Amino acid sequence: MKLSATASGHAGEGAPSPTAVREQLRRVLASEGFRQSRRMAELLRFVVSETLAGSADRLKEYLIASEVFGRDESFDPRINAVVRVEVSRLRHRLREYFLGPGRDAEARGRENQAATARECHRTREQTESAHALSSPG
Repeated sequence: MKLSATASGHAGEGAPSPTAVREQLRRVLASEGFRQSRRMAELLRFVVSETLAGSADRLKEYLIASEVFGRDESFDPRINAVVRVEVSRLRHRLREYFLGPGRDAEARGRENQAATARECHRTREQTESAHALSSPG
């Protein structure tokens, strides 16, 4: 599901409208793989909502841990990999959905998977850099 071609959350050329994205999100969340996992559904809903609001650049491990998984201010993504693990699981579920019941979907999921993968890679790099800076020697 391509969420948006622009940072502002407005559909760019070739990108589905926010309404189409929301409708596709509704279909994905109604699928068996997401109905059975409230956590996955909340993560996907949050990522899509932030992206449509033009806030995709805010999607960092700490924010997701706090907003989606209820972690408090003591959450340290260098130590706790919950966000990276759950994003990986989300990508897997989306891949399963778009290879199965959603294969004929109007708005495809590959772009969303790629964006999620880029964000996960970016947060992983930031975490590794912070860990390297805090490690002695």
